[in-house]
Amino acid sequence: MMMMMSSICLLLLCTCTSFRTFKIVSVVNSKFSLFQSTNVEDVILERAPYDEIIPFLSEHIQLSDQILFLGSGSDMPLRLVQDGYGTKKTGFVTIVDSSVSSAKKIMNSADSDPSLEPFVKSGKLKVVSADFANMPQICKQSHYDAIVDYLGLDSLLSGPSASIPNALKCIDHLQNAVRLGNILVCISKLDPTTFCAPFEQRFGWVQELDGEPGEISAWYRGKSNILATSSRFKQLGLYMYVYTNTDNC
Repeated sequence: MMMMMSSICLLLLCTCTSFRTFKIVSVVNSKFSLFQSTNVEDVILERAPYDEIIPFLSEHIQLSDQILFLGSGSDMPLRLVQDGYGTKKTGFVTIVDSSVSSAKKIMNSADSDPSLEPFVKSGKLKVVSADFANMPQICKQSHYDAIVDYLGLDSLLSGPSASIPNALKCIDHLQNAVRLGNILVCISKLDPTTFCAPFEQRFGWVQELDGEPGEISAWYRGKSNILATSSRFKQLGLYMYVYTNTDNC
Protein backbone atom coordinates (compact mmCIF):
# COMPACT_ATOMS: atom_id res chain seq x y z
CA MET A 1 0.00 0.00 0.00
CA MET A 2 1.34 3.37 -0.93
CA MET A 3 1.59 5.86 1.90
CA MET A 4 1.12 9.52 1.14
CA MET A 5 4.03 11.55 2.33
CA SER A 6 4.44 15.24 2.90
CA SER A 7 7.58 17.20 3.51
CA ILE A 8 8.47 20.53 4.90
CA CYS A 9 11.78 22.23 5.27
CA LEU A 10 13.60 22.95 8.48
CA LEU A 11 16.05 25.76 8.19
CA LEU A 12 19.28 25.11 9.97
CA LEU A 13 21.36 28.17 10.58
CA CYS A 14 25.07 27.54 10.69
CA THR A 15 27.42 29.72 12.68
CA CYS A 16 28.30 31.26 9.36
CA THR A 17 25.82 33.28 7.36
CA SER A 18 24.77 30.47 5.02
CA PHE A 19 21.72 28.26 5.39
CA ARG A 20 21.23 24.55 4.76
CA THR A 21 17.93 22.80 4.14
CA PHE A 22 16.89 19.44 5.62
CA LYS A 23 13.86 17.49 4.49
CA ILE A 24 11.62 16.15 7.19
CA VAL A 25 9.47 13.21 6.15
CA SER A 26 6.07 13.22 7.78
CA VAL A 27 3.74 10.25 8.02
CA VAL A 28 0.15 11.32 7.38
CA ASN A 29 -2.52 10.16 9.85
CA SER A 30 0.14 9.15 12.35
CA LYS A 31 0.53 10.40 15.89
CA PHE A 32 4.06 11.48 15.12
CA SER A 33 6.40 11.98 12.23
CA LEU A 34 9.80 10.48 11.59
CA PHE A 35 13.17 11.91 10.63
CA GLN A 36 15.21 8.98 9.36
CA SER A 37 14.23 6.97 12.45
CA THR A 38 11.58 4.60 13.70
CA ASN A 39 12.39 5.21 17.36
CA VAL A 40 9.39 6.79 19.08
CA GLU A 41 11.66 8.38 21.70
CA ASP A 42 13.26 10.41 18.93
CA VAL A 43 10.04 12.25 18.13
CA ILE A 44 8.17 12.68 21.42
CA LEU A 45 8.63 16.11 22.97
CA GLU A 46 8.87 16.79 26.68
CA ARG A 47 5.51 17.97 27.95
CA ALA A 48 5.80 21.41 29.53
CA PRO A 49 3.50 22.40 32.43
CA TYR A 50 1.70 24.67 29.99
CA ASP A 51 -1.55 25.05 31.94
CA GLU A 52 0.41 26.22 34.99
CA ILE A 53 2.50 28.72 33.02
CA ILE A 54 0.10 30.25 30.50
CA PRO A 55 -2.07 32.27 32.93
CA PHE A 56 1.07 34.19 33.91
CA LEU A 57 2.77 34.24 30.51
CA SER A 58 -0.38 35.46 28.72
CA GLU A 59 -0.17 38.74 30.63
CA HIS A 60 2.95 39.58 28.61
CA ILE A 61 2.23 38.32 25.08
CA GLN A 62 -0.54 38.90 22.54
CA LEU A 63 -2.09 36.73 19.83
CA SER A 64 -0.82 39.14 17.16
CA ASP A 65 2.75 39.36 18.51
CA GLN A 66 5.81 38.51 16.48
CA ILE A 67 7.44 36.12 18.92
CA LEU A 68 10.90 34.62 19.18
CA PHE A 69 10.85 31.44 21.29
CA LEU A 70 14.19 30.28 22.69
CA GLY A 71 14.38 26.53 23.31
CA SER A 72 12.72 23.66 21.46
CA GLY A 73 13.08 20.85 23.98
CA SER A 74 9.40 20.85 24.98
CA ASP A 75 5.96 21.24 23.45
CA MET A 76 5.59 24.70 25.01
CA PRO A 77 5.96 26.78 21.80
CA LEU A 78 3.67 24.50 19.81
CA ARG A 79 0.95 24.78 22.43
CA LEU A 80 1.28 28.56 22.31
CA VAL A 81 0.60 28.47 18.58
CA GLN A 82 -2.31 26.09 19.10
CA ASP A 83 -3.75 28.67 21.51
CA GLY A 84 -3.44 31.33 18.83
CA TYR A 85 -0.30 33.18 19.93
CA GLY A 86 1.61 34.54 16.96
CA THR A 87 -1.16 33.57 14.54
CA LYS A 88 -3.28 36.71 14.29
CA LYS A 89 -2.72 39.62 11.88
CA THR A 90 1.03 39.98 11.23
CA GLY A 91 2.04 37.73 14.13
CA PHE A 92 4.36 34.74 13.87
CA VAL A 93 6.42 32.43 16.08
CA THR A 94 10.05 31.58 15.34
CA ILE A 95 11.48 28.78 17.49
CA VAL A 96 15.26 28.67 17.82
CA ASP A 97 17.49 26.08 19.48
CA SER A 98 21.19 25.40 19.48
CA SER A 99 20.51 21.66 19.29
CA VAL A 100 19.93 20.44 15.74
CA SER A 101 18.28 17.25 16.99
CA SER A 102 15.85 19.18 19.20
CA ALA A 103 14.98 21.49 16.32
CA LYS A 104 14.31 18.52 14.03
CA LYS A 105 12.20 16.86 16.69
CA ILE A 106 9.91 19.84 17.24
CA MET A 107 9.59 20.40 13.49
CA ASN A 108 8.60 16.76 13.07
CA SER A 109 5.96 17.22 15.75
CA ALA A 110 4.60 20.37 14.10
CA ASP A 111 4.57 18.69 10.70
CA SER A 112 2.48 15.80 12.00
CA ASP A 113 -0.12 17.91 13.80
CA PRO A 114 -3.08 18.96 11.61
CA SER A 115 -3.81 21.93 13.88
CA LEU A 116 -0.33 23.35 13.22
CA GLU A 117 -0.02 22.52 9.52
CA PRO A 118 -1.65 25.79 8.29
CA PHE A 119 0.79 27.87 10.33
CA VAL A 120 3.81 25.92 9.06
CA LYS A 121 2.67 26.31 5.46
CA SER A 122 1.93 30.03 5.86
CA GLY A 123 5.28 30.72 7.52
CA LYS A 124 3.76 31.81 10.80
CA LEU A 125 5.53 28.94 12.55
CA LYS A 126 9.22 28.41 11.83
CA VAL A 127 11.97 26.40 13.48
CA VAL A 128 15.61 27.41 13.19
CA SER A 129 18.74 25.86 14.66
CA ALA A 130 21.47 28.32 15.63
CA ASP A 131 24.23 28.81 18.15
CA PHE A 132 22.59 30.88 20.92
CA ALA A 133 25.76 32.95 21.16
CA ASN A 134 25.92 33.64 17.43
CA MET A 135 22.54 34.36 15.84
CA PRO A 136 22.65 37.83 14.25
CA GLN A 137 20.58 36.66 11.26
CA ILE A 138 17.72 35.70 13.58
CA CYS A 139 18.06 38.56 16.05
CA LYS A 140 17.88 41.50 13.68
CA GLN A 141 17.31 44.83 15.37
CA SER A 142 13.79 45.41 16.69
CA HIS A 143 12.43 42.37 14.84
CA TYR A 144 10.18 40.91 17.57
CA ASP A 145 7.37 42.13 19.80
CA ALA A 146 8.23 39.63 22.53
CA ILE A 147 10.78 36.94 23.34
CA VAL A 148 9.97 33.87 25.40
CA ASP A 149 12.83 31.78 26.75
CA TYR A 150 12.00 28.28 28.02
CA LEU A 151 15.19 26.82 29.55
CA GLY A 152 17.27 28.08 26.63
CA LEU A 153 19.44 30.44 28.64
CA ASP A 154 19.69 27.76 31.33
CA SER A 155 21.84 25.72 28.93
CA LEU A 156 24.38 28.57 28.84
CA LEU A 157 24.32 29.21 32.59
CA SER A 158 24.55 25.66 33.96
CA GLY A 159 25.57 22.16 32.96
CA PRO A 160 28.36 20.96 30.67
CA SER A 161 27.87 23.77 28.13
CA ALA A 162 27.81 26.58 30.68
CA SER A 163 29.60 29.71 29.53
CA ILE A 164 29.00 33.16 30.98
CA PRO A 165 30.62 34.87 27.95
CA ASN A 166 28.25 32.97 25.65
CA ALA A 167 25.29 33.77 27.89
CA LEU A 168 26.17 37.47 27.65
CA LYS A 169 26.39 37.22 23.86
CA CYS A 170 22.98 35.57 23.77
CA ILE A 171 21.48 38.25 26.00
CA ASP A 172 22.94 40.92 23.73
CA HIS A 173 21.31 39.26 20.71
CA LEU A 174 17.95 39.15 22.49
CA GLN A 175 18.19 42.79 23.49
CA ASN A 176 18.90 43.77 19.91
CA ALA A 177 16.00 41.67 18.64
CA VAL A 178 13.12 42.72 20.92
CA ARG A 179 11.57 46.08 20.23
CA LEU A 180 12.28 48.99 22.55
CA GLY A 181 10.06 48.91 25.61
CA ASN A 182 9.03 45.31 24.99
CA ILE A 183 9.39 42.14 26.97
CA LEU A 184 11.68 39.16 27.46
CA VAL A 185 10.01 36.44 29.55
CA CYS A 186 12.24 33.63 30.83
CA ILE A 187 11.05 30.35 32.31
CA SER A 188 14.01 28.82 34.11
CA LYS A 189 15.05 26.17 36.60
CA LEU A 190 17.82 28.40 37.93
CA ASP A 191 17.60 30.50 41.10
CA PRO A 192 17.71 34.32 40.88
CA THR A 193 21.34 34.56 41.97
CA THR A 194 22.49 32.37 39.10
CA PHE A 195 20.04 33.46 36.42
CA CYS A 196 19.98 37.22 36.94
CA ALA A 197 23.72 37.82 37.33
CA PRO A 198 24.48 38.15 33.58
CA PHE A 199 21.66 40.68 33.12
CA GLU A 200 23.21 42.83 35.82
CA GLN A 201 26.30 43.11 33.62
CA ARG A 202 24.28 44.60 30.78
CA PHE A 203 22.80 48.08 30.51
CA GLY A 204 19.26 48.49 29.25
CA TRP A 205 17.37 45.61 30.89
CA VAL A 206 14.84 46.51 33.59
CA GLN A 207 13.71 43.56 35.68
CA GLU A 208 9.96 43.41 36.16
CA LEU A 209 9.75 40.02 37.88
CA ASP A 210 12.52 38.30 39.80
CA GLY A 211 11.49 34.66 39.78
CA GLU A 212 8.21 34.17 41.65
CA PRO A 213 5.01 35.26 39.86
CA GLY A 214 2.88 35.01 43.02
CA GLU A 215 -0.69 35.59 41.92
CA ILE A 216 -2.14 36.94 38.70
CA SER A 217 -2.65 40.66 39.08
CA ALA A 218 -6.15 42.00 39.72
CA TRP A 219 -5.72 44.27 36.68
CA TYR A 220 -5.08 41.33 34.37
CA ARG A 221 -7.84 39.22 35.91
CA GLY A 222 -10.30 41.99 35.14
CA LYS A 223 -9.02 42.35 31.59
CA SER A 224 -8.85 38.65 30.75
CA ASN A 225 -11.56 37.11 32.94
CA ILE A 226 -8.98 34.67 34.32
CA LEU A 227 -9.86 33.56 37.82
CA ALA A 228 -7.57 34.35 40.73
CA THR A 229 -4.67 31.94 40.33
CA SER A 230 -1.75 31.33 42.65
CA SER A 231 1.56 30.32 41.11
CA ARG A 232 2.74 26.71 41.41
CA PHE A 233 6.13 27.53 39.93
CA LYS A 234 7.94 26.67 43.16
CA GLN A 235 6.37 23.23 43.33
CA LEU A 236 7.32 22.68 39.69
CA GLY A 237 10.92 23.72 40.31
CA LEU A 238 10.55 26.71 37.97
CA TYR A 239 11.16 30.44 38.09
CA MET A 240 9.75 33.19 35.91
CA TYR A 241 11.86 36.25 35.08
CA VAL A 242 10.54 39.22 33.14
CA TYR A 243 12.73 41.94 31.66
CA THR A 244 11.84 45.07 29.70
CA ASN A 245 14.24 46.27 27.02
CA THR A 246 14.95 49.97 27.52
CA ASP A 247 17.91 50.31 25.13
CA ASN A 248 18.61 48.25 22.01
CA CYS A 249 20.61 50.82 20.07
